[in-house]
Formats: sequence, structure tokens, C-alpha cells
Amino acid sequence: MLPQNPNLEGFHIDVTQGFVNGFRNVLVPEHTEPLTMVVETYSPSQTTRRVAVPDYGWNPQPNRRHPATYDINHNVLIPTWWEQVPPVWEALGTTHYVQRSGTEFEISGTRAVTFAANQPAHYETIKVRNYLTPRIQFTATRSDTVWVWRTPDPTGRTGPNGQTALNDIMTLSDGNLALNGPDGWGGLSLSPDAVSATHVLQQDDGGGLSQNVMRSSADGLLVQHEDYYDSALAATSHAQVLPHAVILTRTEEGQPTGITQIAAKSAQFGGVVTVEGNANVKGTLRVFEAGDLSMGEFTHGPRPDGTTGN
Repeated sequence: MLPQNPNLEGFHIDVTQGFVNGFRNVLVPEHTEPLTMVVETYSPSQTTRRVAVPDYGWNPQPNRRHPATYDINHNVLIPTWWEQVPPVWEALGTTHYVQRSGTEFEISGTRAVTFAANQPAHYETIKVRNYLTPRIQFTATRSDTVWVWRTPDPTGRTGPNGQTALNDIMTLSDGNLALNGPDGWGGLSLSPDAVSATHVLQQDDGGGLSQNVMRSSADGLLVQHEDYYDSALAATSHAQVLPHAVILTRTEEGQPTGITQIAAKSAQFGGVVTVEGNANVKGTLRVFEAGDLSMGEFTHGPRPDGTTGN
């Protein structure tokens, strides 16, 4: 139980909201994007280099031997002979160095080049954060706190301080919620064991009020109508729907109370019963002492005394 200290603050507010991470595919239409590349720059340069040059000369070749040629009887047709091969002009395998001058292009730096690169339409998967429903929590510092929501009176009615009066449109207490109309002529009450609704109507002549009340609970349903004239209760009608019966009650000033009760196996009417169609009785029809079982004035058919009606 929270402390009952009047010096504490009335309440404090906590707001919490969770989230879940998710992914979503997003269509990116065809477009262009700036693309920057770094390129090298070249500039001419006069250079003198010491270059190795191979030495060329006449390179003597060895004589080429041709073997003897024989017939089928091994007789020498052409004897062995040597062919003199002339020398070949070629690199001798040695080098010498010379100085050569010329123009060469060398890397002198870099520069950035930006151009529009076409990007085709494609889907991209992005990470999103989906926030859950926020939870706003009011915590009172006392366990007997009553929460009241107010709005200014729509008719402009003023209170004792001369300012616009305030109407309590909702009241919340431990185990009960009351909703009131902005004009103060009705409301709804909810509790753990019952639901009640009230609506007040002002008569056209301004001299009376009518009030309708509906209450639903585990015991049953009650609908009540009350008429007031000059602040006095003039008449009351209510209907009760119970698990075993339906009870209708009517009370008027200066008149006896009429009660009608209808159950599964019995019914009691506190007033006149009118049957517009046929009435079938499978049991006994009893008329108590001093009762009057009358058919009214005869117009057709024989009378009980044997005479004929009009």
C-alpha cells in the first residue's frame, strides 16, 4: 500500500515504448549518381640515359660434315665431304654503353574527375526500427486516489467564482469508472460486478423530468423509468430480467402498484390482459369468487338462455 502522506506529489507519469528491428525492400528507380575517379597526370621530360648496346660482328661458323653415300651393295657413291659454312653477323655476347637523349612522359601528379554514372532500377534492403504502441503510465502516491477528467460547461454556465463551470466527464476510482455526459444529463458507470447507464430527459413543458436507468449485473438486467414533476417522484416503471423470471412493475402516485411476473411455468398479471387472437386453454379455467366471466353483448349466435341475438 502506498503511503498516505498528503505532502507527497499527487502522481507521476512514465512513458515507455519498445521497438523491434526489421528489414524492408525499397525500390530505387533508375537514376544517375556522381562518380569520382582519381587519374594520373603525365608531363614531358628531357632525359639523357646511359644505354647498354650489344656488340655485333662476324661470328665464324664450324664446317658442316656430310657423311658418305652408299649403294645397296655398300659401294661408295659419294665419299664423305666437308662443307665450309660462312661466318654469321650476330650479337657477339658483349656490350658497350652509349649516351642517349630524348623526351619521355612521366607521372607528375593526380587529379579527381567527376562524371554522372547511370544506375539502373533496383531493390535495396534497408534496416528499419518498428516502434510498438507507447505505454503511458500514471502512478498515484496514494492508494485512495480518485482521477477526474473535466471539461468546461458547453452552455457557458459559471461557477461561484464567476468563471466557466467545469463538468466531470469521467471519474476513475479503485474498481469503478464513471462516464458523464457533458450536459450532466446522463452517464455510465462500470464496476467489477455491474454496469449502469443513466439518461435524464427534460419534458417539453419544463415542469418535469424523466430518468431512464439500465443496470446489468450477475443477478440480471434492470431497466427503470422514473417520472418527476416539481422535483417529486410521480411514477416509476421498471422491468427486471432474472434467470428464472421476468418482472414488470408500475407504480403511480395515488394508485396501487401493478406487478406482472412471468416465469417458465407460471404467470401473474397485475392488470388487464387483452388477447387479440385466439386463446387456447389446455387446463382448467378458474374464475375466483366475485369474478365476472362475461362475453359482453351478443350480436351473433344463440344466447345462453336460448334466445337469438341481434
